[in-house]
Amino acid sequence: MAKIKGESIEVKVLTESGLDEFNQPEYTEEWKTVDNVLISEPSETDVQNALTVFGARIKYTLCLPKGDNHDWHDTEVRLPNRGLFHTVGDTIEYIEQNLPIALDWNRKVNVE
Repeated sequence: MAKIKGESIEVKVLTESGLDEFNQPEYTEEWKTVDNVLISEPSETDVQNALTVFGARIKYTLCLPKGDNHDWHDTEVRLPNRGLFHTVGDTIEYIEQNLPIALDWNRKVNVE
């Protein structure tokens, strides 16, 4: 039996680099690679909920690997051969003790 393997994607990471002349934070952006991300079509329920709550039509659901500590809220991601997308809503995290040990993913986020 073959093991499921995800793809490598890039996520935009903003790092606070100081303050501007109005004492507001300035950020530098950097693209970080995240390996082993499952990219899937969203369920019809997820599409309808995102459209109702956020006014956004989600295109993909990303299943994030265990141990990933990036901030996925309101950020951009690059998917291979698919282009640039924006995350919608909060990351949904599953209780790790309730997942089969063989699974490498415990969170998901939607992108538009």
